[in-house]
Amino acid sequence: MPGDTAAALKSIKAVSREGAGNEAAAAAWKTLVAGGTVALFQTLTAFDGADPKAANWLRAAVDAIAEGEHRAKRKLPVDKLESFVNDTARAPAARRIAFELLTEEAPAAATKLLPTLINDPSRDLRRDAIAVRLKAAKESDTAELKALFEAAREKDQAEELAALLEKLGISRTSPNTSGT
Repeated sequence: MPGDTAAALKSIKAVSREGAGNEAAAAAWKTLVAGGTVALFQTLTAFDGADPKAANWLRAAVDAIAEGEHRAKRKLPVDKLESFVNDTARAPAARRIAFELLTEEAPAAATKLLPTLINDPSRDLRRDAIAVRLKAAKESDTAELKALFEAAREKDQAEELAALLEKLGISRTSPNTSGT
């Protein structure tokens, strides 16, 4: 099966303009889905360097694999999902998908992990982490508010945090909201 999975992923990543390679990708998609959890993490890893067309095929395969495992009453491996989310070398989109799967599979683990991601390179994960910690922060917790302000990359979050800090008499300049 590993050879089949590798070949399937190669076919999906080869899809090009105007549908070239779609037939091979459709067959490859079925191979990935049939691979179940074994193919799941290889598929998530394949997001690295995937173009948007391939990423759509990969996302559909991940979703179908997860659905198939749930229909079969099999749990996805929480430890592997958590490790994948924590692997910042992986594509942000794949890490986000892995986080969503972790949230479905083990909500408590996801809830525990999310607040640790305030400096994550993934904009989505970072934004959600800051939102969770901001919601839990007391308005007088200057250390937490400063840390969240420094981590903020989204304009609305930075402005909200700046306003809270100004209420406490702390004037701050805007953090990097350029998206990094």
